[in-house]
Amino acid sequence: MNQQYTWLHIGLGSFHRAHQAWYLHRLIASGDKRWHIAAGNIRDDAEQVVQALAAQGGRYVLETVSPEGEREYEEITSIQKLLAWQKGLQPLIDEGANPQTKVIAFTVTEGGYYLNTGHRLETSNPDLLADLQGDCKTIYGTIARILEKRMTDNAGPLTLLELR
Repeated sequence: MNQQYTWLHIGLGSFHRAHQAWYLHRLIASGDKRWHIAAGNIRDDAEQVVQALAAQGGRYVLETVSPEGEREYEEITSIQKLLAWQKGLQPLIDEGANPQTKVIAFTVTEGGYYLNTGHRLETSNPDLLADLQGDCKTIYGTIARILEKRMTDNAGPLTLLELR
């Protein structure tokens, strides 16, 4: 029996699609069919990308340009599940807590770390304060809710991976 595993990516932007999704696509194309990507976002400002990808079944075309200006195009098919944004992020939490999810990767912009100029956490930030009250406004709150649910559900080990 072939076991299927989910690689959940939080932060479904161009960087993820050009790198991590491409690598997983290549892994699958090489014969390792165990993996697929489920992906979504913490914020709703990129929901148009999620909806566009959902309409295409997660497929998209990646353009790469060589230093000489030569262009190549490749259809990427590793994203199999798109998680629409929802207040409270329940779809992301449920996917992350699923025992089939073995990797949770995330792309965080510089501002998404909520660090001040001294590289200390901005503990007075409203989003972080909301996380401390049980909400999911940041990567910290989202990962905390996922891990909490995984522990409650005894969902097994997991790898957390930041994509930079």
